[in-house]
Amino acid sequence: MLDLDGIKIVFDKLKDKGEPGEFEIIECGKKEKRYSYYYKGKAIFTFGLTRSSSAKSKRFNYIPEQMYLLRSEYRKMHDCSWYKKQYNEKIDSMEK
Repeated sequence: MLDLDGIKIVFDKLKDKGEPGEFEIIECGKKEKRYSYYYKGKAIFTFGLTRSSSAKSKRFNYIPEQMYLLRSEYRKMHDCSWYKKQYNEKIDSMEK
């Protein structure tokens, strides 16, 4: 769930064009990509992931915190009960 395959599942949900928010992937050389999410004109998160043989087995425990999610909320995004709409609602609730 916190490996590269699990992160891809979560990020694919943030690419949904039917909900507000922009998900962006920028190539930074051959082995690194920067992932960013913008909502209501604000950068919500941005971080890089390196593609390498050691990264395939690495756990990315910092990802939920970078996305302002509890582990249980991140698990919901991974396991399909949360989508981009619920993530945006979480971000909205933080602003109140």
